[in-house]
Amino acid sequence: TLYAALLVSGSMLLTACNDDDPKSNNTPTAPVTQTESINGVAATGKAFVGQVEVVNAQGKKSEPVTVKADGTFSVNVPKGAPYLIRAFNNNAAETLYSYAVAAGYANVTQLTTAALYDANAKVDVAKLYADWAKQSTQLTAASVIQSAAEVVANLKSQMLAAGLTAAEVNTLNVFNYEFEATASNKFDNLLDLVKLN
Repeated sequence: TLYAALLVSGSMLLTACNDDDPKSNNTPTAPVTQTESINGVAATGKAFVGQVEVVNAQGKKSEPVTVKADGTFSVNVPKGAPYLIRAFNNNAAETLYSYAVAAGYANVTQLTTAALYDANAKVDVAKLYADWAKQSTQLTAASVIQSAAEVVANLKSQMLAAGLTAAEVNTLNVFNYEFEATASNKFDNLLDLVKLN
């Protein structure tokens, strides 16, 4: 009887010791949210004064970041392309929008806003931004690129007058054409001439 009791106690002791094994720890770990970076320039011919935020295709938003004095910004957004970008401040009339098919460089200007407005069947882009999780599959990259090409075609003579070459105009995409918001930049000078109604 004593021998049997010792065997039962020993096995219970071994079981209890087994719980101290770090490999048997069943504490769940929180999933790491993956992010991507979108950077670019927010400008209207001068650097945009305000903040930029980005929403992914699932409707998850980034934290707003302040646009720097030179118009540049960099935002980390939860992964999930395509992305809509919003530059905003206290003056609602100055809200600008843009689109990015993937992480990387993106402009936010009155030209990107106009292209999105056109691609969205001339429906308020603010509504598109607010409801992006439901509409991200309806607004295709092809339709956005087509609208961007139409914006360029409509402004071709002004672009040439601003000093851009015909080759630059023919390949220009308003969403990802890299420029600086300075008086010496030809594309930025064009933005000075364009107003949103």
